Amino acid sequence: MKKRRIIKIFIIITTIVFLYYQLFYKRYYIYNKDKTKVITIWPTFGNKCYIIPKKYKSIISPQKDYIKTKNYKNYFGIVFDTKDNYDFKISIYNDFEIVGLDNVKVYSKTDSLLLEYKMLDSLNYQTGIRNVNPNQKIIEKKIDFVYIDMNRLFGIKVYYPNSAQLHRVRKIKK
Repeated sequence: MKKRRIIKIFIIITTIVFLYYQLFYKRYYIYNKDKTKVITIWPTFGNKCYIIPKKYKSIISPQKDYIKTKNYKNYFGIVFDTKDNYDFKISIYNDFEIVGLDNVKVYSKTDSLLLEYKMLDSLNYQTGIRNVNPNQKIIEKKIDFVYIDMNRLFGIKVYYPNSAQLHRVRKIKK
């Protein structure tokens, strides 16, 4: 009898810890090529996602220096090596709110970032036709670019330059 009770308590505690981790605490650390810069992606319960330009481990939501956006149907493009005054540049597909980040440039369209770095030759916003630069792979190697897909039930998908999946995703998404 005591054994069953102990097993039930163990299962309940394990389930609570697992749910807490999946819904509130799970974070993803995205590093640049040489691992000197890190961005924390923290998808939380209630379709909220925090993007924090450092390794963030606190159990409470950040109070300053973050971007708040949505988890659902969201994509990010990140350039770490901007060669200007910004620490990094990020494009976010969905709506977002910036809190206290002066050293980060945020684009509201993924294509705007791709156009700035010449990964796209041109873009027709009305038709959604995107003309990819033939030198796109060479450019991606030079700029330290990462593409993040939030459309996962559990977790995120990170695409690094020169991955066949990265190019396939870009050509499908309009």
